[in-house]
Amino acid sequence: MYSSRALRVVRWGRHTCHCLDAAAQLHTRQFAPKKALILTKFSRYEFEKKRHGNIPEAELEKRLKERGSDYNMLLYHHYLHKGCENTVCKLSATRTLTQRFDYKSDVIEESDIVFTMGGDGTFLLGATRILHPNKPIVGINSDPTRSEGHLLLPKRYSVNIKEAVQRLLAGKFRWLFRKRIRMTLIGQDVYKPPVELHNQQLLNPEYRVAPHPRRFQQLAARDQPAAEDDSLCDDEFTRRRSACTLFLGLHVQHVECVVTTAGGVEEDLIKCLADTYVGAFDLKGEGLRKRGINRIGNLLVPNDNYCKFETWVMPILDKLLEEQSEKGTLWSPSRIIERLGREIGDTRSVLYWAAKNSIPVFSPALTDGSLGDMMFFHSYKRPGLVVDILSDLRRLNSMAMKAQSTGMIIIGGGLVKHHICNANLMNGADFSVFVNTASEFDGSDAGARPDEAVSWGKIRVDARPVKVYAEASLVFPLLVAETFARHHFSKAPSESA
Repeated sequence: MYSSRALRVVRWGRHTCHCLDAAAQLHTRQFAPKKALILTKFSRYEFEKKRHGNIPEAELEKRLKERGSDYNMLLYHHYLHKGCENTVCKLSATRTLTQRFDYKSDVIEESDIVFTMGGDGTFLLGATRILHPNKPIVGINSDPTRSEGHLLLPKRYSVNIKEAVQRLLAGKFRWLFRKRIRMTLIGQDVYKPPVELHNQQLLNPEYRVAPHPRRFQQLAARDQPAAEDDSLCDDEFTRRRSACTLFLGLHVQHVECVVTTAGGVEEDLIKCLADTYVGAFDLKGEGLRKRGINRIGNLLVPNDNYCKFETWVMPILDKLLEEQSEKGTLWSPSRIIERLGREIGDTRSVLYWAAKNSIPVFSPALTDGSLGDMMFFHSYKRPGLVVDILSDLRRLNSMAMKAQSTGMIIIGGGLVKHHICNANLMNGADFSVFVNTASEFDGSDAGARPDEAVSWGKIRVDARPVKVYAEASLVFPLLVAETFARHHFSKAPSESA
């Protein structure tokens, strides 16, 4: 492995474009290109047009949608790319436009400068085939919404190409140098004809197409009615609604059951009473303590928020005690949470929507937080309120036992993960997705892989569970968009209503 040629970089301020150079020191003021070669990428839309031949546009759209492709998105990114390409062409009086398949040495030699329109891959292709040491190459990111373009001009020039070209022609830049590396491969089969990765990639469907063969099985099962009538169940919240009962550890909607922590309950309510602020993970606790601010990761909650929560929740606890004494109401954590959701009456609250849609929210450690503190204070002011955990256990386990099939979507770990999995111990879940960042090597429940749950019978042996190692607040919305939302909007209007 050795250096074959230096890569000359054109820099203005903190911004760069790139040129090849060996030893020659061409002064920026002497750089006056007359003929430009524009190497443009072959967009996915263009590839699909070529693959399907000269068929009408409506037919192309139909075929792409039938296989699961997002035709409108392909077209959008194609026009975005072409817009940048056309701008560069207009700024170059004498220019040649070529695609990667026609990018040959003769057209390169005839040009004074090469512009690449695409991403880093297009730029690397352009740089690889330039042999002359003083042939400049400038990379422009033609679709900054999808790629960063680390080897290209900064994204702001993608929408201001005219300024970039004017600065280049005016000599308002300077050269830098980067090493190019040539590699020699030694071993078996290394002399086989190379495959260009771009061409190989185009042979496969774009990333948003290729749905897993089991991708919507859980959602399809939920579209089917329950095989047996469950109307005899006197609990509206635990009544079987479809052929697949879905347990979710933390969020709500399109599910039959939610399990969360005490913090998940109380913070959902507190956010409706006062603001929580975004801070940083490394803020010093001592300074925050002096200012009366509590930190939850990178979130900051003023003490006053909990005072407002106390003022709001104490009268509700009084009502719960009164109904327990006068009507014999047995309050379990899930029934308390339902009541709190109805009392908050705020559409920003997950608990509000759960109560409105008769979705039970279980929290077996409901006293492990600020709400527990409020119950503690209340027990001295007006003693006697009883919270029945066992009735919730019967409620949750019964849902899993009588379900035709079950699915688990668990965000995070610990109590939430174990409680949902344990409810599926009798029959085993048919579908399971775990999302967290924990590793199994610390012995935590969050880190345990789905295969551990299989050994306990909490997930069926013939199931194909998945664990996603990722930060949930980033990944979970994407998962929902590509599954629940896509499935919902793919149905006819009458079906999705």
